[in-house]
Amino acid sequence: MSERNKHNQRTGWRERMPLVGLVVIGLLSGLLYWQGIAAQYPLAQGLIKPGTTWARLVDFSLWAGARHAVVYILLTIGYVGALHLALHITHVQQRTAIAIIGVVWLLCSIILLAAYPGDSLDIFEYLFRGRMQVLFGASPLAVTPDAFRDQPFYANLTWGEWVDAYGPLWEYASGLVARTVGAVGAGRAEDYILGYRLWAILLTGVSGVLIALIVRQHSPRHLSAALLAWFWNPLLLIATAVGAHNDGIMLVLILGTVLLFQRQHWLLGLIVFGLAAHTKITALLLLPVLGLWLLRQCGWRRTFGIGAAAVAIIVPVSWLLYAPLGGWATLPRMLQERHILTYNSLANVVFEFLIWSRGWDATDARQATIRGSELGFVLIAGGLLILFWWRTATRPLDSAVLWQASSVVLLMYLLVGCFWFQYWYASWVLVFAVLLPASRFTTVLMPCFTCGALCSNLVTNFLINDPARRVPWLQINRLMVATLFTPLICAIAILGLSYLLQRSLDASKRKRWATRST
Repeated sequence: MSERNKHNQRTGWRERMPLVGLVVIGLLSGLLYWQGIAAQYPLAQGLIKPGTTWARLVDFSLWAGARHAVVYILLTIGYVGALHLALHITHVQQRTAIAIIGVVWLLCSIILLAAYPGDSLDIFEYLFRGRMQVLFGASPLAVTPDAFRDQPFYANLTWGEWVDAYGPLWEYASGLVARTVGAVGAGRAEDYILGYRLWAILLTGVSGVLIALIVRQHSPRHLSAALLAWFWNPLLLIATAVGAHNDGIMLVLILGTVLLFQRQHWLLGLIVFGLAAHTKITALLLLPVLGLWLLRQCGWRRTFGIGAAAVAIIVPVSWLLYAPLGGWATLPRMLQERHILTYNSLANVVFEFLIWSRGWDATDARQATIRGSELGFVLIAGGLLILFWWRTATRPLDSAVLWQASSVVLLMYLLVGCFWFQYWYASWVLVFAVLLPASRFTTVLMPCFTCGALCSNLVTNFLINDPARRVPWLQINRLMVATLFTPLICAIAILGLSYLLQRSLDASKRKRWATRST
């Protein structure tokens, strides 16, 4: 073989390496999901006893919990490696890479369908409240499940005496899923779980399409990397194919807002954003960022006009959406009930410390910690918004600035202002991070954060629910928060040190060049 042919062969192999690497990592990830989660926590076994969690299925074995954490770490390492490979995909390889990404995502999702949803019991809340609508015409926003204690699956509920915490768009979607499953299935728990999971997976796919449309216009060479950052994220796969968590509709609508803003359809974008808040009210956290962006793009007068028109449309639509479910009168109770809970957060550590170590009254301690977390977030978010305003004034307007600001504000909310944290909330940040897949935030910080969030949930599963309670309550809360924060803090520290080292090396090089020139 001639040297030229050998060179061409080596070059062809190097070009194919990213695609081969994606296939290998995808298959290994599927194996980890199968052996580490689906086979470890079988769906049929988990449904035998109501209220079962993953920890109960393995008798609260800390060794099993540690193995599970290793699975998450390995999945995250594979995810980061695949993301870096995807960033080297050439334009010619884009279609093949996207096909591999889609097939692996579907394969992993199908594998996880066999797992029991022991990461959280929220899916049982969904199916029970969905059936309430279908069978009794009861509004989950106004009627609590304890009014139907004799119904199937009630024993699986955690929040039987609480109204639902979501908006009308979710309630209508949940009722539709419950109605569809009831019409085509046998009414078993397995049927409803499958129905809600397939709905969550479908919404994830719709979000992927919107991400592709956004990134293709902004940075087409990173299209496959953006899709991989979304579809292969271990947290997103667990949250959808296992937990079927109901953030999917909100994320689709937020991405719709981003897409419309990218194309400068401001009014329609604000209307879609208003609908997102009717799925989960936490979407309103993005309103200041979107408002400042609109102000920079359109000026004060036009922004006021667009905002007024959006309000004029959204308010009657909101009334129409809420009316069949009890109207706006349902909001005060929901907000009051959800505003007195602290869990898996820095605020909860302070709350437990004030009670157990300082002897505070529980009500006073809770109010102090919740208000403190809210105030801390407001101060941090205010500083970030000032920085965002300054950046948009000193640099050419680029959608990337909007996405960066949105992701950082949401991240700060989850770390500081959110006194009730669940791991799947990290998907709110992820949906913006994937739009900039080449950034350090997406390739380093987000994987660390999502891995920490998943492992933090394991601490909850294996320690708080342990009937033997081998670890004191306050120590468990501290461990949960440390598990959530530590990977992200370490990643930030490493990136900071790398930056300082690089600056030092660059300064040293400049000094040597200056010495030589003299």
